[in-house]
Amino acid sequence: MDFYKYGHEGKNTTVHRSPMRIPIDVYYDDELRQIEISGSTDIDVQIYLCDENGNIIAYSSITNTTLDIPEGYNGRLSISIECDNWVAIGCITI
Repeated sequence: MDFYKYGHEGKNTTVHRSPMRIPIDVYYDDELRQIEISGSTDIDVQIYLCDENGNIIAYSSITNTTLDIPEGYNGRLSISIECDNWVAIGCITI
């Protein structure tokens, strides 16, 4: 997951490539074809799982959740976890 912290408007944000900087863990279970998102605290988030064309195939507004990958789907998926002052983006190829 790449982590972007929102700053002041008009200024560039910095990419931090360390999952230790965000309070959420993301795991993929190949056997169950699920993505598990977990965090130690409740955070107001918007979680989007999108296909290669940007179509939303799963959504959640809670931190501790599991997103199912559609049966038979093969290709690249992106996950976006958005909070008030940061966003984390990651991709996986199934």
